[in-house]
Amino acid sequence: MNHSQRARLADRDRGQRRIAHVTRGIAAGGGLTAAVIAIVLAQGPAAASTASTTSDSSLVQSAAQYSQQGGEETLQPPAAAPSHSSGGGSHTRSGAS
Repeated sequence: MNHSQRARLADRDRGQRRIAHVTRGIAAGGGLTAAVIAIVLAQGPAAASTASTTSDSSLVQSAAQYSQQGGEETLQPPAAAPSHSSGGGSHTRSGAS
């Protein structure tokens, strides 16, 4: 192995270390960004959490009323069986180009 080949190998190794370092930095930055966004979104406005609580309590009330009324509704079959439509042309089949 001559001097030129050793120099090229050394340059390649330095480049690989540099790329590995940059990749690790990008991954760490992405994780940090995701954590910051999660924290900011978790703080959220107070109105949003109040609305959620209100809708949750109305769901609980609806469920309670349903169970007090017997709560036994069975599924009914459809009035007509589904049919296959062969026209249309507006939908593309998977794999078509």
